[in-house]
Amino acid sequence: MFALAVTDPRWHDQMLSDPPTGLVNFWTPTPWKVQLKPGSRWGFMLKSPIRRIGGFGSLVTYEEVTVEHAWERWGLANGVQSLADFRSRIIGFASRRSSAPIIGNDPTIGCVLLDACVFLPADQQPTPEELGLSFQPQIVKWKGFEGELHLAFEDILPKASAGFKLVDRDGANWEQRRTKKRIAQGLFRRDVLEAYGRQCAATGTACEQVLEAAHIQPFVNLKSNHVQNGIAFRRDVHCLFDAGLLTIRPDYTIQVSPYLTATPYKEMEGRKLALPASLGAAPAAAAISYHRSQVFRSGETSDSK
Repeated sequence: MFALAVTDPRWHDQMLSDPPTGLVNFWTPTPWKVQLKPGSRWGFMLKSPIRRIGGFGSLVTYEEVTVEHAWERWGLANGVQSLADFRSRIIGFASRRSSAPIIGNDPTIGCVLLDACVFLPADQQPTPEELGLSFQPQIVKWKGFEGELHLAFEDILPKASAGFKLVDRDGANWEQRRTKKRIAQGLFRRDVLEAYGRQCAATGTACEQVLEAAHIQPFVNLKSNHVQNGIAFRRDVHCLFDAGLLTIRPDYTIQVSPYLTATPYKEMEGRKLALPASLGAAPAAAAISYHRSQVFRSGETSDSK
């Protein structure tokens, strides 16, 4: 079973432009008493006049907390820029839709907590009718459906059971590649972090808010999102890896670029990566070879060889 829930386009726009790491709070201005099994998909039904499905997340849990508590716990992952903005939106929604007025400045709200979220740009958003779903305009909360919510882009995603192969460039420009990368980044991050036990493979850091899924062969298209083309890294390590200042040897030890010699990161030289428990999720040799030869900045030039 899955659900489609009416979604404020402002919440969706912020999530699309700056997707948070970790849990996302799909908040409701008044408690909705959501009862779905953990892992069920929660679809984002952009409200009228848009009436298109803007993506989905995987349900973790449902809680009821105060506005201030929600801001303290999830911050920007509430889809608002500040506590003041949060309060303003909630009071505005509740005053228009609820027969029970909000009392005080810190009301209790519903919190549908999601992970592995997908946020679709406008040109990728299907209507419910295109998916064979009936979602009447008078629905102002959510509606449950039997079966599974499956969107077209998922047909392109690589299967974990098949080994990773290097992806040929598809000719898309940088902006198109960035848009494609964002579409399924939440799913890729979930798979990679689960494979690595939600710890940085290089440092052992277990704080999920700073963990990211790094592509070994840089992202080309959705076929790049194979778990064997990913490593769980702390955010700073990810940045260095993408910049070619760190790479991985065939024996899964870290090689540090000479450009980092004068930094604390030089201490990572020769450190062994913590690999996934499942060998089927370990970095593909072809991906590592590509990064070493095409991305890593070894400090050597053709003149010095």
